[in-house]
Amino acid sequence: MITPDALANLHDLGNLLTIIGATTDRLLARHGDDVTSESLLVDLAVATRRAHELVWEMKRGVRVGAEVTPIDVVGLVRGLQRSLSTVAGSTIELAVDARIGGTSVQADRRMIEQALLNLVSNARDAMAGSGRIEVLVEVLPVRGSDSIGNQLAAGDYAAISVRDTGPGFSVSSVPKLFEPFYTTKPTGTGLGLRLVADVARVHNGGVFVIGEPGHGATFTLVLPVAT
Repeated sequence: MITPDALANLHDLGNLLTIIGATTDRLLARHGDDVTSESLLVDLAVATRRAHELVWEMKRGVRVGAEVTPIDVVGLVRGLQRSLSTVAGSTIELAVDARIGGTSVQADRRMIEQALLNLVSNARDAMAGSGRIEVLVEVLPVRGSDSIGNQLAAGDYAAISVRDTGPGFSVSSVPKLFEPFYTTKPTGTGLGLRLVADVARVHNGGVFVIGEPGHGATFTLVLPVAT
């Protein structure tokens, strides 16, 4: 069984790998004419994706040992903003719009950080090197089921939405987006959104998806507001 300390280390490793992968992609874009550098960076990108796969496999299905504490949602997002900008890249504008203050959730901070990093990474990959990503934090009343079939208790939820200006997608593709190792990107692993779904389930939350071809996409992670 994975101990709480080991699980925390895995979450931290996942966060670092997300940033390393994003930085590698940016370097690849800058060194396209340098064959040697490009080859080395491609090797680094492949190794980083494989490391992501191993971390995900180790964390898959692990629901015990999570370090659940009261977390200020806006504070978490603001504290992660620099890392989110790194993941988005220098050619993509990233903005944070926090419409709430002092709203807390009972959650594992590392898990929520990893989920948010993955959502921004997914949004970045959906755009062809330029565009805008908006991270919106608000409180929404939720009831019923989310986009991936989670049944949610009626109540107020802290909602963290990641919107992009990419090409969007058809509604019929939504269920497949959260399947492990399914990806529409040539360099993707298909693990990022699956981890987001796992994090939502662990916290009795959900994921809502809005997308339309040619009009971008919005992925929203919702977590029950702490009473």
